[in-house]
Amino acid sequence: MDLATPPAGLRERKKQQTREKIIAAAATSFAEQGFDATTFDHIAERADVARATVFNYFSDKQQLLGAYLGQRGAWLRAMLDDQAATEQDSPARLARLLDTLAGVNQDNEREWRAVLGAWRQMRDPYGEGAPVAEVFGEVIAAGQAAGELAAGADPRAAALVLFDAYIGVITRWFATPPAERFDLRAALRQALALVLHGIARQPAQ
Repeated sequence: MDLATPPAGLRERKKQQTREKIIAAAATSFAEQGFDATTFDHIAERADVARATVFNYFSDKQQLLGAYLGQRGAWLRAMLDDQAATEQDSPARLARLLDTLAGVNQDNEREWRAVLGAWRQMRDPYGEGAPVAEVFGEVIAAGQAAGELAAGADPRAAALVLFDAYIGVITRWFATPPAERFDLRAALRQALALVLHGIARQPAQ
């Protein structure tokens, strides 16, 4: 074996670490400079890699944004897996997801505000740009299989309705002056309740 060549496993780990470093640098640059103003030079400098290295991993900023959003989707899935034993049902899991999303939006407002604006410009925002909606869909489908949610609803359609509600609430929260902001977690939970129960008048018993 060539001792100068690292083992394949080590090479893959280093590549993954570089990829993650580039994504993190891009997210920070988007927050500080805005999506449109961010260049690959900015990202390379912040990630401490050559500009060509960034291009080796991502052909454009939209790919970078998609990778960032994909990471967030994977993180949400991992969180659900860790908490699966303690959650009672799928509505509770959806509520926990929305609570978590409220927290990260509040704690990283500049980053998420920039990402939301950039998401709207993606070539396929409801495809590769909506991994959070995919996670919603997985929870809804699991709830249907468990008999917790109506089996007749299309889980992707329901997930997109919830995702659109999430985007709408977040957009309004970002647009509200800080001194006048509403309770983000409560607003997202209210949106979830409306998606789960609807607003149709129930027949008298």
